[in-house]
Amino acid sequence: MIIKHIFFYLCNLIKIILCKTFGEKEKVMSKNKKYYHVVYSKKNVCWEVKQSLNKQALVAEKTKKLAVAAARAISKENKGELVIHNKNGKISSRDSHGNDPVSSKG
Repeated sequence: MIIKHIFFYLCNLIKIILCKTFGEKEKVMSKNKKYYHVVYSKKNVCWEVKQSLNKQALVAEKTKKLAVAAARAISKENKGELVIHNKNGKISSRDSHGNDPVSSKG
């Protein structure tokens, strides 16, 4: 029983040290970041904008260019990450809109 408590205490201590080392703010920001994907739908024969972990499309457009423009606007408004896929599903590009780390002078 005592070993169990010591183990629990050490785990919490490590967690506290890691949070102080890497910063709790960075940890929270990465969890709250929203990802918006531009993907081709073979079923609906169109380009769709979807938010991660959401099966339903937010926007459906006939062309990739229109879908990317819509996704970029949504991503900027919500300070999210834009992920653009090719027709085959592979990622062609990414873009970040907000919550970027502040660059240091150097």
